[in-house]
Amino acid sequence: MARKKNTIEENTTNEELKEFFEEVQKEKEKLEDETKDVELEITEEIKPVEVKEEKKEKKESKFKSVLLVLAFIFALGYYLLNIKDVFDTVEYVKNILNASLVLLLLFLIVIALLTSKTAKSVFTILSSLLLIAIVTLNILVNKDIIKLPVNKVLENYVNTSFASAMKELGENSIKVNSSYEYSDNVIEGNIISQDLKEGTLLKKIKEITFIVSSGPSLDKEMIISSWTGRTLDELLEYIDTNHLSNVTLNFETSNDYEKDIIISQSTKGEIKRNTKVTFTISLGNENSLKDIVLDDLVNKTEFDATLYLKRNAIKYEISYDFSKTIKKGNVISFTPSKGTTVKPKSDIVKLVISKGKEIEVLDFAGKTQDEIVNWAVDNNLKVTFKEKYSNTIEKDKVISLNYKAGEKIAEGTTITVTTSTGKLLVPTLKNSAELRSWASQYNISYTERYEFNTKVARGGIVSLSIPSGSPIDPEKNTLDVLISNGSPISVPNFVGKSKSTIQSECNKNSLNCSFVTAGYNNGMNKDTALSQNVPAGRQVVAGTYITITLTKGTPRSESVLIQDTWLGHSPQETINTIKKNLSSVLSDVNFVFEIRAHNTQGSGLIHESSPIQAGERFTITQGQTYKIIVVE
Repeated sequence: MARKKNTIEENTTNEELKEFFEEVQKEKEKLEDETKDVELEITEEIKPVEVKEEKKEKKESKFKSVLLVLAFIFALGYYLLNIKDVFDTVEYVKNILNASLVLLLLFLIVIALLTSKTAKSVFTILSSLLLIAIVTLNILVNKDIIKLPVNKVLENYVNTSFASAMKELGENSIKVNSSYEYSDNVIEGNIISQDLKEGTLLKKIKEITFIVSSGPSLDKEMIISSWTGRTLDELLEYIDTNHLSNVTLNFETSNDYEKDIIISQSTKGEIKRNTKVTFTISLGNENSLKDIVLDDLVNKTEFDATLYLKRNAIKYEISYDFSKTIKKGNVISFTPSKGTTVKPKSDIVKLVISKGKEIEVLDFAGKTQDEIVNWAVDNNLKVTFKEKYSNTIEKDKVISLNYKAGEKIAEGTTITVTTSTGKLLVPTLKNSAELRSWASQYNISYTERYEFNTKVARGGIVSLSIPSGSPIDPEKNTLDVLISNGSPISVPNFVGKSKSTIQSECNKNSLNCSFVTAGYNNGMNKDTALSQNVPAGRQVVAGTYITITLTKGTPRSESVLIQDTWLGHSPQETINTIKKNLSSVLSDVNFVFEIRAHNTQGSGLIHESSPIQAGERFTITQGQTYKIIVVE
């Protein structure tokens, strides 16, 4: 029985558990259904947002693509606009390659960003390789491993030979101009300055101007003090530093001064560099003179060689000869030879001084300037140029040299070359001022003729004996020029007209009228024309000066009386009083006074022979002269 009871209890328990799990299952299913409903609601709410985001991303992607394409188009435009300027840079090939490769790189990057993943990978690799190529190219060029063509630039020619600069620039078809200045710092024939900056592209230069050194100015003034008692070496340094060019050094024995001490000098105070100055230098005591073993004097300058001999009291003789190897002014040879012992004041050393290489002047007539420059540089000659018009020699060809063909000259000689500027053509001359300026500039002889011309303004050129555009030879031709006087002006008749009317007519007719005043004239008003210096009806040019004489009008008269109270105690006192009183009565009346002796009349009275007497009334008229005699 107990067993059965237990079984019933177990069954009851199982039923309860089953019901419990069924309830749980139902609750679970209910919960899952509710969750699905919520998820569905959430999904339905999220879906439009995702669609919106997707559209936004597509729009942004399209905008970026358009922006990249625009950037490339702008880059290409910039490249095309500026590529022509790259040709005016020094390393133009390198710069063109760099600009082109960078543009290509930008193109590849744009393509890579706009294509699919597969294509993007390919273009990314190509872009990387191109970037490596750009860097490699610049390294190779910068290290001079690869040499690319470059544009030539102007060098800094300061302190270099003018002839050499002319040769180099002539090879680049650049016209070279020059002017010369003195310089203490730049040796003769070298360039002091240039008017174009170093680094300017040669292809941009048509002409250049150099200032060339003429060496130190020998006319420069300076003060030289006393050198007595100072050493020869100090003097030599002073001569070199101050560019003294006319110094003579004499040597003599002295018991009072040691060897190489200056005894005296010929000049002190203000001098010019080329002023002759003589210094006397001590050889020391005569007993101290010794034989010397000759040094090697070859290639020493004449000054240094003779100084060496003089300071050792050795006599010498000089001759000159050409040399292909020894510089001008240096010793070619000497006798006796090096190492020979010579005695002071008795033995003589003979020096042969170089005149430089012997150069035969070639015939350069009709040759180019470049040809003569090259020849001058090769032969160490100095060159100056002048220009001259020529109707027979082509432009830039040589007309003449200051030395004849076949003449022998030494190196260092300055040759002056006259080159042709081509034919001198008569320009289109508009007026006489242009004619005179042009004729003066080119030393043209000309004659001027004038005529009235209604078509050509005054001063304009009517005709030329050699038409404009035709060649003219200043040494052979004279130009006959016909110049217009403009339209003729007929001089009006001014006589009898007033000053204001005359001035108006003069202005109207472009005449320069001036006025002078003559005497009085009965019946005519003041400032009426009496005469004119150019007759009426004469034809003249505009601006002609005419002088018109005007009348002072009808003269006035007044009755006057010289009063006794006007008479003084001396002739001059009487004259001064009469002048003062009569001038206040009527202007423009002239009185002439004479002082005359009288036996009985007192000094300062009116002389009894005077045409006008005191106390007697008389009439004076403007423009007339009256005489009064006063007793001395």
